[in-house]
Amino acid sequence: MSRSLLALALLVLAAYTLSFAFADLLTVGPRDRLATWARNNPESVAAQAGRDLQSLELAHGLRPWDADLAADLGRMSEWITRDGTPWSMESSPWRRQAIGYYQTALRLRPGWAFAWAHLAQARLLIGFPLEEILAPLDKAMVLGPAEPGVQRKVLWVGFSLWARLNEDLRARLATVLFQTLEHQAPSAIGMAVHFNREALIRDALQREADRAMLERLLAARERH
Repeated sequence: MSRSLLALALLVLAAYTLSFAFADLLTVGPRDRLATWARNNPESVAAQAGRDLQSLELAHGLRPWDADLAADLGRMSEWITRDGTPWSMESSPWRRQAIGYYQTALRLRPGWAFAWAHLAQARLLIGFPLEEILAPLDKAMVLGPAEPGVQRKVLWVGFSLWARLNEDLRARLATVLFQTLEHQAPSAIGMAVHFNREALIRDALQREADRAMLERLLAARERH
């Protein structure tokens, strides 16, 4: 290899390395905020989410093969809707954008239960036909039976659609619910009460603390 070709190769490698590092730098703040928001569920984050979306879009342009970045873009697009009603027309363009990013993530990583679960929820919130919600929901259940975040998302979507589900799907969701009770009892109990499905879990609660929590949540629901 001539010196000029070697120099060119080194230059290309250096540019690639720098672009990769720059993409990483662009994601640090947005990913930290996504993690914090997922824990704390804040309101009024649309302005910050919009700025973070621009950073993630630039990073994804540098790393278009990165499924994690595509999913982060989907989640950030959905956070922009947090300042309004989740089901409102104003949130529709952002959710459609999120759906596109989740689909990109799944083209890059088809077996990713996390992205399938987020796709199912986004489609539900925008009013997709039932079969187009159940298809990714089924993928999430099959591919992520032991993933806590996936289980919670599956339950939320499933309980939202409960009245429209057949007995087989209800039984499968009940299985997910019982699995979630073992490792994430507060989340499972809270979700069951929120969706008026406490009858599914009442007899399954073995710990006194869990039974007490159920009664507190039921009492709070009655007061409101």
